[in-house]
Amino acid sequence: MTLETVKAPDEIDAIVGGYHGDAFRILGPHAVKGDAWEIRAFVPDAAQIEAIPTHEKDKPKIKFNRLHDSGLFEGTTKGANRVYAYDLLITDYRGDVRRQRDPYSFLPTLGEMDLYLFGQGNERRIRVSGPAYANNGAFLSALARDGIGIAYEPDFIVGEDVRGGRLVPILRGFTGSVGAISVVYASRRHLSAKVRAFSEFLAQHFAGIEWSPVGRAPARRDASISD
Repeated sequence: MTLETVKAPDEIDAIVGGYHGDAFRILGPHAVKGDAWEIRAFVPDAAQIEAIPTHEKDKPKIKFNRLHDSGLFEGTTKGANRVYAYDLLITDYRGDVRRQRDPYSFLPTLGEMDLYLFGQGNERRIRVSGPAYANNGAFLSALARDGIGIAYEPDFIVGEDVRGGRLVPILRGFTGSVGAISVVYASRRHLSAKVRAFSEFLAQHFAGIEWSPVGRAPARRDASISD
């Protein structure tokens, strides 16, 4: 991946919009000639970024340069013959500093055989377990932001975090079926003004862009109510 490719407008637009088909190809660590490594990160609210070793304190720290005003940064280091665990030390525009893991520092684990088996369509249902269980989407997305694990949540819950670079979409090619939000009430006859107003508010809200990960209105769906 060359710097010219990274700076291509379509690549940047896809990263910023959250719809890049293979963000690992742009972000995270990438080997270059010799023992040099480049690390790229997309953090929209960052004024400065530095990568610091998580465990191996003898490894070099890496100061990042801004590639694009949207929040795309890049840092380069020499003298490291392999990828090592690192944290991002982020200073935002208010001067606040936070330290977090780079989600793209965890290299993809799907190989050619995995992709081949997925392509065959022989799906298997596997029961998985995790460090936490909840039926509250806001709580699960907060755990994902803190690096506890991954979460499967609808756009209207995680859209703002995705747009802000706090959460990263994964497995875009394996998303589930589109769900629906329903308003349930006793009867459509003699519908009260309050219920109608609330239903129309929901229809307008979920047709907007406030929660959309890519910053534009989602595809139109039937969000109306009938008498």
